[in-house]
Amino acid sequence: MNTNQMCLTRVFTTNAAVGGVLDETPNETGGSTSATFWFTIEAEAGENLGSLLAAYDLVITANSTTGGTPAFAKVQRRENVGSAGDGWTHVNPNLGWRKSQTIAVTTTDFPPGEGYELHVRIVGLPGSGILCKMDSNEFYVFP
Repeated sequence: MNTNQMCLTRVFTTNAAVGGVLDETPNETGGSTSATFWFTIEAEAGENLGSLLAAYDLVITANSTTGGTPAFAKVQRRENVGSAGDGWTHVNPNLGWRKSQTIAVTTTDFPPGEGYELHVRIVGLPGSGILCKMDSNEFYVFP
């Protein structure tokens, strides 16, 4: 990866807070439903961006793929490449940075019986536009 580049590598819903895998029905496990599911964001960045603690905005939005209306409120956070608090870890000297962050999502933000997607945008600062974007898997919320 270029030392001044950043990109999303994977975004997905899961029913586990740690170590979860992609799950298209994240609030249902073994016939039981949960009030929370998780959204995992993975990204990579070049060495220089992490060394500079480069700032960016992480933006998450949602929409229904089947006509429903999610109550999910847009999330917008100011983060820094290289910040452990934002999920970044250094990958050996001069090999760049890797992000893995899991965010709790409230099931009631998504009316049951509909399909949804979450959308992630990384917006550069100052005002440099969208650096990268990625959509999650389509998922369904069980009542």
